[in-house]
Amino acid sequence: MLAVLLLVLEPSAFALWASGRVASLVRRGPGEAAILAMRTAVAGLGVAAGLALLGRRPSAPALAKAALLSAWALAAVQLLTRWLPANVAPGDEAPRLAALSMYYGGWLLYLVRSRRVRATFG
Repeated sequence: MLAVLLLVLEPSAFALWASGRVASLVRRGPGEAAILAMRTAVAGLGVAAGLALLGRRPSAPALAKAALLSAWALAAVQLLTRWLPANVAPGDEAPRLAALSMYYGGWLLYLVRSRRVRATFG
């Protein structure tokens, strides 16, 4: 399930976000390009982790942890700063960050504590 989420959900969310940002690259300049590059790297890391999980590579759990942590960190920066504008109402940042923390934290806990993960990946 995590592999599918990393292969489908993260790239789809990135594609939707990026489709609205490409037009503003010229207007907003290098900062917007840097943000786009960071989001591209996070989505790419998620795809690599998803493929590694499906291929049952020994490094897959570590790669998946890195993908989850980087996605959470980028979401936290976006919600807590104005450097990466978030499309949320004022005051909704903390509840949304709490929900994202539970989501990513749950998957990280699964990767760390699961017997199935240990049995599959060693």
